[in-house]
This record gives sequence, C-alpha cells and structure tokens, in this order.
Amino acid sequence: MNTTKNLPQEVLINILLRLPVKSLLRFKSVSKLWLSLISNPSFAKSHFQLSSSLPHRLLHIDESHVSSIDFNSSFYDDSALLHLHSPITPLPSEIWGSSRGFVLLDGYSNFYVWNPSTASCKTVPCCPMPPQFAPFIHGFGYDASHDDYLIVVAGYDPSDANCASDSQFFSIKANSWKKINEGETANFPYMNAIDEPREGWFLNGSIHWLACRHDTSVELILAFDVTERNFHEIRLLQDFYGTLEFCYLGTLGGCLSFSEMGDDTTTIWLMKEYGMRSSWTKSIVVSLANIPNNCFYSIGLTQSGEIVGNDGYRGLVKCNDKGEVVEYRSFDTWFQTVPYTETLLSLPCDNGGEKIQWSRRRRRTQRSWRHGLSRKEEDGVIF
Repeated sequence: MNTTKNLPQEVLINILLRLPVKSLLRFKSVSKLWLSLISNPSFAKSHFQLSSSLPHRLLHIDESHVSSIDFNSSFYDDSALLHLHSPITPLPSEIWGSSRGFVLLDGYSNFYVWNPSTASCKTVPCCPMPPQFAPFIHGFGYDASHDDYLIVVAGYDPSDANCASDSQFFSIKANSWKKINEGETANFPYMNAIDEPREGWFLNGSIHWLACRHDTSVELILAFDVTERNFHEIRLLQDFYGTLEFCYLGTLGGCLSFSEMGDDTTTIWLMKEYGMRSSWTKSIVVSLANIPNNCFYSIGLTQSGEIVGNDGYRGLVKCNDKGEVVEYRSFDTWFQTVPYTETLLSLPCDNGGEKIQWSRRRRRTQRSWRHGLSRKEEDGVIF
C-alpha cells in the first residue's frame, strides 16, 4: 500500500478509474486522499464513461431475494452471484427499467430509484393519476441535456368509449410530476398492445415500448424523448404481420431489438440504424427445443457475444451466435431481471426530495446455486 504514496496523482486516478465499483467502495477507507478522489462526482462520471469495459450485471428479484448476477460468467459460477439487501420491504412488485446504473422499482405505494452498486435509493411518490386510469407503460431514462432522470407513466380509462388517457413524467431534479402535453386533450391515442404492461427500454435518449394506436389499430413502437419530453412513433419491421402478444422489445449491442416468438424458434431482429424502418435486420434465430418453457426473451450480450435471456418464467438462458442454447439455469420460483451497469454515479440534487442511503452488506454464495442459500461474509481485498 505504501508504494502508492510516490505515484503522481494523475497516474493514481487513471489506475482507480479502471477498477470495479466494489473495489473502489472499499478503497475509500485507504486514506483521506483516496476517499476524496473516489467521492468526486467528476471521478464517478469518468468512471462510468469507461464502464463499457467493465462487467455488466443482471438485477435478479424473486419471491424472497434480491441478487446481482455477472452474466459474463457461467450461471453456475459461485462468484457470479451477489446477494443484495432490498431497499424496500416487502420486495418490489415490478422492475420498470434501468438507466446509467440506476434501476426503477415499483414498491406498491411508491417508486424507488435505486443504485444497486452503492445502495443509494430515492423514494418517489407514485404518479397522481386519476384512479379510473389503468397505467400500461412505465419507463425510466436519463436526460443528458439537463442532467436529469425521468420516470414516465401513461394510462387510459378502459371503461371510456373514447379511451380517455393521462400521461405524466417525474423529474428527479425538479422532484415533481408533470403532465405530458399539458393542455392538449385527446392527444394520446395509444393503448396496451399486450395483456400486461412491460418495462420501457432506454436507448438513444428515448424510452421505448410496444403499443397500439386505438384510433387506427396500428401496432408500433412508442418512444418518449426524455429531452424534448414528448412521444413519437417508430415503425415495426415491414414484413411483420403477427400479433404483439408473442413479441418482446429490448436492446442488444446498442440497437433496438424485436423478438418474434414462433412454435419452435424465437427470431430476433435488430434496428441497425435508429428510427429507420428499412434497417430492421434479422440477427439470430434461437431454437426453443432445449428451453423447457419454449420461450426466449433476450436481455443482453456478454462480452464474448453470447445472447443472455430468460424463458419468461423461472430460467436464465445463454445462446451462442448460432442460436444454440449453451447454458440454461432454472430457479425455484418466478423472477424478474433487468440489466444494469455498475456505477458510482449519484442522482442529481433535487429540491427537497428524500434521498435514503440504505445499509447493505454484499454477500456471496459459497456453494452451488442448486444447494440452498448458505452465505459467507466476503473477505477483504488485497491491493
């Protein structure tokens, strides 16, 4: 440890910037200098910009546990799983998206914006939408122009013949909800394209969902621009004539992805040029023969190019670039997942909003995931 005293500060910073978040949080206790460097917001931003070379993880929530999984490792690798302390009790009812290392959780009476890496958490009151409206889209994204994070909720009145609607966003910076297109009535002709609402996917400054226009019955991708703070449409692939009930939207390799599920395969299309319908390209066809639930929903890519997904119920799946299943892990109960990047970032200062720092001990399983939940406190790291 003493050898670092002679390092120029610029060299020390460059070394620290390339370390994982878990190590940096521990190294805050090395010295006042290290604490100051690692706690600097500029350091956190620079560290995040280099995060593409750091491991990406899955937040995994089942009926009784919250875990973080390094999906670049084998699903059966003990070191790939970290058990986290949930910021809320009972456990979240839904995960509604992630952006820049923060995850949006639905805690029944409130939303929670949580950084699983640092355990910081902000409580957000649920959208003040009239009770007759049924929310069908939820989303979360980062507005780089204003250094702000937005939560987006939209719903419609299923009992209203004209499909009356309401759409609002919450600004973390302003710490308040605001109607979208306030003053414009009957200007949101969208409704759910499937039976249950799904999380929005943040890409290219917008949050995306599968939706349907109730005035034209056209199925499409609905996008919300977090900077302009308005909705726009993106067309589905030209040769799609099915139903969105068996389709899934996501992101893969920096592109929007559209998964179309058949009887024996799931076909994944990528929008190679954002917003251009003609750029939809068939990327991979995943065989469902070796997936017990006969479903595959893509989640993300490993550093080696394998596609990680789930079976829509209790299993995680890993496929190669030929669509062949190379790994399948079944869990005891149904679960939810969302990919996120480990980060030291903090939410921007709000105007009186509550910010809670939850105590947490990160634990690692010492036995195979197949055998119970025996845990052991992690040992210190040697630098």
